[in-house]
Amino acid sequence: MGRPYSHPPEDGRDGVYLSDHLADVADRVSYIVSADTTTPAGESLVEVVESLAWVHDFGKATTYFQQYLGQRSGAPDDDRLRYHAPIGSFAAYYVLDARGHDTETCLAGFVAVAKHHGRLPDVAEYVHGRAHRRENVSGAKQSPAEEQQTAIWEQIGDIDEHESELAADVFENATGGAGTWAAFRDDFLTLLSEIEATVGTTGKMPGVRADALSDSCYALVLQSWSSLVLADKTSASGTSNEAATYSPKLPSTDRLASHVEQLESTVEADPDGVRIGNDQIRLDRRGLVRHVAEGVVDRDDARHAEHAEGERSRDGPRDDEHREERNLELRTDERRESVARIHTQSIRRYRKIVPHWHRVARPRLGYWFSSTRAGIVRAGSTARPRSEPVRRRDRAPRR
Repeated sequence: MGRPYSHPPEDGRDGVYLSDHLADVADRVSYIVSADTTTPAGESLVEVVESLAWVHDFGKATTYFQQYLGQRSGAPDDDRLRYHAPIGSFAAYYVLDARGHDTETCLAGFVAVAKHHGRLPDVAEYVHGRAHRRENVSGAKQSPAEEQQTAIWEQIGDIDEHESELAADVFENATGGAGTWAAFRDDFLTLLSEIEATVGTTGKMPGVRADALSDSCYALVLQSWSSLVLADKTSASGTSNEAATYSPKLPSTDRLASHVEQLESTVEADPDGVRIGNDQIRLDRRGLVRHVAEGVVDRDDARHAEHAEGERSRDGPRDDEHREERNLELRTDERRESVARIHTQSIRRYRKIVPHWHRVARPRLGYWFSSTRAGIVRAGSTARPRSEPVRRRDRAPRR
């Protein structure tokens, strides 16, 4: 068989071989990520994203994906077999772990590769859902995630049979020699349990720990994902692989002025309009704040605006930072008053409802639930100690 493609020949353009695409994406990372950028654990982000670049499209090496591209005859029995991102995500975790990276860095790489063609999910929930596998469950009883894991296992066997040399080179480059394709292939099922344990609970009921990931993990996911996607998209589009491609281009002031003039020419100006200062704009915005609880404009905000305006006219210009601190304290007090007002209104409504319940609704019920052992007691019965058995009340015989 010929070399596997990442992007096949079409519309008169030459195709791009998978090995060339992976190497090109990895080479672009140094232009996108600064050399001194580190992860929360102090690791080189360039090294992390380069490792992800080597394996992000690794799943395209399967016969099933090449059939999807039209480069092989036939078609897979299951569409899951042609998906390339899932196997790449597990490869991403493995290669980062083989390099000795922090667990959260490995998880960030897992999600970045899994979603390099999609939107980012909740990290901990996603990782647990994709790695959790029940024992002794097969066939139709498997969950969609377990079926995908089974498909990945078949993909690993297919790559090992047809593209083992390519796989060995990819894992050599991705791990810097610290890991191998054979180790990933043989330990895949163990890897599932290892990944699940990083975020999962240890009890009988599987779930995600509340403290599974730190606050900085999601930021690392965004950094890894955005850098990988930019390198991948620019490579796939054939954009030149050089520093100038990724250098920021700031517009000149003349260009900005021209753009503003163009925007102004497309809207109708208010002939009575005037330019106002930033302080007035901030006051206007505060005056428009609405209380969600009541659904009406908060009168306290208007009073606050008047207070701030009077304070400014009386004392003259004040330091912005001190004024904002003062305004924040004032707004906090107003919110507390609003909450107290809503609480008082709730109590009033409650006092109207409870007498109605005791006067009207409760007497109309034939039976009501009690906390006694009997469970249901005739309304109006006297309370008994818990130790005293509940006896059925004597009734007159039916006539």
